[in-house]
Amino acid sequence: MLNDLLNAPQEFLAHGERFATSVIFSAVYGVRLAQLDHPIMKEFYSLWEAMLEGKLHPNLLLPSQFITGTN
Repeated sequence: MLNDLLNAPQEFLAHGERFATSVIFSAVYGVRLAQLDHPIMKEFYSLWEAMLEGKLHPNLLLPSQFITGTN
């Protein structure tokens, strides 16, 4: 993130969003996201939009072990 901030300080908010999203995805899904246009992020945002429009249940965004309580 510091390298991104040094190279493109005008994109401060995007760098913060990418960093926070990457930390969360690493902890929950085990995937590190180096950029916001990563294919997983594109899919996540499309699912998120569908959920906000009421077309998708929020549980579908979680790994199945969190929904069922199994490992």
